[in-house]
Amino acid sequence: MDNDFYTGAPAPEATEQIVTTEVILNEKKDKKAREPRFRGKVNAIDPRMLFVLFGIFTVIMAAIRAFQLMYLFEPDTGFFFIEKENSIAIPLLYTVAAVSFAIYFILSHLSAKIPEGVPPQGKNYYLAVSAVIYAVSLVATAMIHFSEIFDLYDSREWDSMGVFFKETQSLPRVLEIAFAMLAALYMIVIAVSYFLDKKAYDGVKVMSVFPIGFYIFRLMGRFIRAQSFLSVTELFWEIVAAVLMMLFFLEFARIMAGAEGKDKLHFAFGLGLAGASASLMIFISRLAAYIFAGSAYLTDDSAVEFCDFGAALLVIVFLLSSVFDLKAKEHPTKDLVIDQPTATPVVPEAKPVPSPDPRSDEDEAFRIADEYSNRYISGDGSDV
Repeated sequence: MDNDFYTGAPAPEATEQIVTTEVILNEKKDKKAREPRFRGKVNAIDPRMLFVLFGIFTVIMAAIRAFQLMYLFEPDTGFFFIEKENSIAIPLLYTVAAVSFAIYFILSHLSAKIPEGVPPQGKNYYLAVSAVIYAVSLVATAMIHFSEIFDLYDSREWDSMGVFFKETQSLPRVLEIAFAMLAALYMIVIAVSYFLDKKAYDGVKVMSVFPIGFYIFRLMGRFIRAQSFLSVTELFWEIVAAVLMMLFFLEFARIMAGAEGKDKLHFAFGLGLAGASASLMIFISRLAAYIFAGSAYLTDDSAVEFCDFGAALLVIVFLLSSVFDLKAKEHPTKDLVIDQPTATPVVPEAKPVPSPDPRSDEDEAFRIADEYSNRYISGDGSDV
């Protein structure tokens, strides 16, 4: 008998089956452990609902912020007026912003109708135009900051560039300018890709870090200001918007580079909506205060910056393109067909049967008679 019978050892076939079963069970356990418990589990949450809520909350926040700028601030310092510190508009804005950001993150995380994070496909003129607008706004912001630094450098004699950067703390601003120009170049590549459907962004994946670098140095410039961002709310909201946009463009870079991860768009959705809402609130409120009250109501370090609008526009169009079909419809060209008149069959005309000519009959009779007579005469001659 087989020794396995005595030792109790399983047969080789049984051993392989046990190992295979254990591997399958372990894979199922690992998959179950990795699978998120709540992400993408609610079919009732439509992305359209998120965009509607985004529009409502952004308008409310921008209106409250514009009211604060025009009636509650000391423009020279950025602080609230002492007699206005108990205004209901101050905690109301924080509450609306906190609630809206939480709604964006929670609903986008739960929605089952948000697809996996992949770059939008095909020609997309909306995304291409928004990328161009963002690129132009980045260049405009860079040029404004460059002129400010140039005026500061030209204001007096400096021993060296190192002394200038140390005393003015303008190195982060210089790096912000550089990355703004590089990010604008990357946005042009994105625009060309979606204008021509060429996927040019696949060949320049490293350039996707430039928008992230722009917001990193933008944050550094905000943090080195000699102000408390907890007291100066303009600075506080700039930091909030920059942090959210920096995190969004990190997810944007992962999506455009084709990195693995099914949760990229869910996370980018919440970050993008929150960052775009904060950026639009800043831009709209400052623009409204500038138009209706004048530039005196804006602090010197918090001017109207069109890159806030450009970034928000790009974020919204990108998210819309990721969940809805915004690509250009290709209409096949049809050959122009001119209706030809149906050709009627040509019936050959019947040739008229010639009627017997009496003159031809007479000629034939004379010919026969002449032939007969000639034959007869030639016959008589032969006999003679």
